Amino acid sequence: MKRNVVLVVLIIILSLILVLSLVLGVGGIPKAVSPTATIFVPTSTASPTLTPDSCSSENISTQVARVHALSREFDDTSQLITSTLLQDTTVGLVQDLQRVKRSAEDQSAPSCLADLKKYQLAYMNSKIEVFGTALAFLNTYGPSSENQDALNSLLQPLQEKSSFIAIQYGNEYARLLGFTPMPTPTAALDGTPTPSP
Repeated sequence: MKRNVVLVVLIIILSLILVLSLVLGVGGIPKAVSPTATIFVPTSTASPTLTPDSCSSENISTQVARVHALSREFDDTSQLITSTLLQDTTVGLVQDLQRVKRSAEDQSAPSCLADLKKYQLAYMNSKIEVFGTALAFLNTYGPSSENQDALNSLLQPLQEKSSFIAIQYGNEYARLLGFTPMPTPTAALDGTPTPSP
């Protein structure tokens, strides 16, 4: 009987070992993870740089030049239109004016150039209105000398408005670059002059 008891105990122990090895074999006994040391190697990173102030005295002329470059391109094309009015190329040149105006509208500029941009775009719109009105009139009535007085009376207020805005643009341009602007009467962008102070 002792033998049977020993045999039963041995079978129970072996069964437990087998069951434990199966249970622990599936999940396993978590092994102790030895700690590892992390070494930080300093890298050379650039220190944060300050964005230069676009409106500072040393940077303003560059910003004004960017805006003015489009004004110069616009004026060059305007001169070509004036000398080629009613030729086949005139409509294409007016389209060039509109392209330059759209580029000026899309061009970002610092806040200190807000008035310069306002005058620039107002001038461009007024010149396009002058040429568009002239083309529409001439295409409808033709370039006869008897229609010239009607065309002149139609264009005169538009040209005066355009000239006035050009003066405002020029004065703002001069002021930003440190030159003394010429005193001119102020006017709303609709061309109605108001006395200057």
